[in-house]
Amino acid sequence: MLFRSLLIQKGQSLEAEKYFDLALSHDQKHLNSLNNKIFILFGRGDWNKVIEYGQRILTLTKNYPNVYVALGGAYINLKNY
Repeated sequence: MLFRSLLIQKGQSLEAEKYFDLALSHDQKHLNSLNNKIFILFGRGDWNKVIEYGQRILTLTKNYPNVYVALGGAYINLKNY
């Protein structure tokens, strides 16, 4: 997963997203892939998808603080207070 995260840092989010989608096609509950997918979607401003993936993570675990930050940002950007 580190390789894919490095792709994001190098501005290659579309390439990284392909790897996250591939991982999720094999394991829909892969937390790191879900979390990194949220990071990409947030950067893209795809707020509804951020919420969708964030809620998926929260059904699996409540101990992912970054998800709460991403969800808060998505709700604020959608003006859904």
